[in-house]
Amino acid sequence: MSKFFKRGALCFLLCLTFVLLAACTPNPSSFYFVYFGDAQPNPDGPGGYNLLSDLLGTSLQTAPNSAFMIFGGDEVNDGQSESEWQSFFDAFPQGFNKPLYLVPGNHTPSFPVENRLVRQPDNGPKNYPGCYSFDYGPAHILVLNSNYMYNPDINIVYEVAGWIKTDLEKSDKPWKIAVMHAPMFAAVDIDKDVERGQVMQSMYLPTLAEGGVRLILCGHQHAYSRTGAFEAYGALVQIMAVSGDKFYEDTPRWYIQKYTPNTGVYITVTVTSDKLTTGAYDSSGNCIDTITLNRGVY
Repeated sequence: MSKFFKRGALCFLLCLTFVLLAACTPNPSSFYFVYFGDAQPNPDGPGGYNLLSDLLGTSLQTAPNSAFMIFGGDEVNDGQSESEWQSFFDAFPQGFNKPLYLVPGNHTPSFPVENRLVRQPDNGPKNYPGCYSFDYGPAHILVLNSNYMYNPDINIVYEVAGWIKTDLEKSDKPWKIAVMHAPMFAAVDIDKDVERGQVMQSMYLPTLAEGGVRLILCGHQHAYSRTGAFEAYGALVQIMAVSGDKFYEDTPRWYIQKYTPNTGVYITVTVTSDKLTTGAYDSSGNCIDTITLNRGVY
């Protein structure tokens, strides 16, 4: 075999590899995904994961072509209990095969069990696991571990905020979405949540806004809420959701434009090159809220 033939064969294989990798890169011009807030059941109630199962079933009927699902932390009450995690996964319908992205919560600081559907890219800050990011179509998704972020320790802030800044600067996607468990803006006046949110606003919010994040998805306070657009932070909007039967109810804070307690929801997030639209739906498929963000319009 001549050296020219070998070189030609090598070039062909390299080109073929490049084409195959490009073909596997999820880069549609538009897509949607589904987000679920806290799924943990009320430990004193009889419902278990019945509400989550209903929400999953309805979401698969009304949004069957979602690219993936994101769960915003606290899927179980005891994050180290394999049996609770098994109960969580048992709520999914038979044959379910969509990729799942999990966000660390205060009950679920890590994910200790194996599951073929769970995706957790290993590209976050070295010393603070649970943060990662990925691209899909015109969106850059930034998953954050709020368990670190409400700690004002300067070493944590330096590494995590530095990673966030670098990660967002590297992305050229038109839409950037952050997902975290604890809210940056508490929906109701629970003192520790308000205080933790203020720490995160001070230490991380300017970096997120300067990096182009327009939407934060979160949970933790067990209700549905949506803020207004914070003009000082690039018209950023925060949406909170719950998908389990453990609910909180209180008076919403002044910046909350929509507040629906005692109702489990799933959130659809539809992304195109120039628009981002969210819809909140209950277990019967009724839309309780929707908002559209326009690129470049604040």
